[in-house]
Amino acid sequence: MKQYIKIFMGLLLLINFNTISNAQDVHFSQHYLSPLNVNPALVGQFNGCFRFNTNYRNQWSSVMGSSSYKTMAFSGDAQILKEQLGGNFIGMGVNFYSDKAGDLGYGTQVIGFNLGYCQILNKKKPLTLAAGFHISDWSKKLDLSKVSLDDLNDIPNLTANVSFIDFGTGLFLYHQPLKWLNYNVGFSILHLNNINQSFVRLTDDLGKKKQFHGSAYVQVSDAFTLIPSFLYI
Repeated sequence: MKQYIKIFMGLLLLINFNTISNAQDVHFSQHYLSPLNVNPALVGQFNGCFRFNTNYRNQWSSVMGSSSYKTMAFSGDAQILKEQLGGNFIGMGVNFYSDKAGDLGYGTQVIGFNLGYCQILNKKKPLTLAAGFHISDWSKKLDLSKVSLDDLNDIPNLTANVSFIDFGTGLFLYHQPLKWLNYNVGFSILHLNNINQSFVRLTDDLGKKKQFHGSAYVQVSDAFTLIPSFLYI
């Protein structure tokens, strides 16, 4: 009985995939530890020469076992030409993530490149504005050897691989009006181009992903700092 339920759910997922998967891609609850997945304009926005981030997530393993949701992500970025541009800088970075879930081995791999520019608007009370651009190569896969169907022809034009190029852009504003207070806000739009991610050659628009985020640093005392943050998708 359980096997028939799995087959039915698999068919339901594949048949309705073109209507229920609008802009469903990876995001992390600790979004501030995966900045390039949030906003391309965050490239180079840190104190230092280089920045590297890694993330690993394993969800529902106690229920799904080896079919649980597994996500690995990596990003690295740097500032360049800061001295030549008088404190302004160009940010460059790469990001990668791999996501896999389910009995059919549904997987997504993304490798992206980010390019941004940060302009100082006020030096006395630091105010900067940054803009960024993102381009990435996506690959989505299914393991058809694990599809439990009597006849794969029941699902017309089913393919095991889908790939496409994705574009995104964003803005980021940073301000430090007081010595003990600074804050930032940003907005990004991913999947700007029309993307068809269907495995059955139907129209399955990934949809535009809009994200609004921000945080603040409030130095309450020498030993205590408040760092509230938010992300709205």
